[in-house]
Amino acid sequence: MFLKLLYIGLSVFFIWQLFAYLRSHPEAFSKENLSRSFFTTGILALLLIAFVAMLVWFVKH
Repeated sequence: MFLKLLYIGLSVFFIWQLFAYLRSHPEAFSKENLSRSFFTTGILALLLIAFVAMLVWFVKH
């Protein structure tokens, strides 16, 4: 029972912190920032796929 209350309290705290951050930084989810983030994530995903493919190729040979 104590752990459930602790988890609820921590959840409320983190939600409050997130809300406070978003109120002080409204540009965090602007179209430009999201576009740049998705582009960077896409490049990193392609590099990870290539790295795993090379590892599989090295293991097979």
